[in-house]
Amino acid sequence: MIDGRRRRYLLATLILALLLFNAPLAIVADGLGEGGYLPLYLFLGWTLVILLACLVMQWRAKS
Repeated sequence: MIDGRRRRYLLATLILALLLFNAPLAIVADGLGEGGYLPLYLFLGWTLVILLACLVMQWRAKS
């Protein structure tokens, strides 16, 4: 079972993911520079979300 603190951190990670991958930010990232930075933005965003989720799930509460 997931304890309260871990649940809050996972919810915060989910909200961060929703904010990172909404359409307005993706459009801004796509319009930057000549080549567009959308693939890099998406890769780094997913990397951040996955790492945060892994850290939260591997974190052990003090007993």
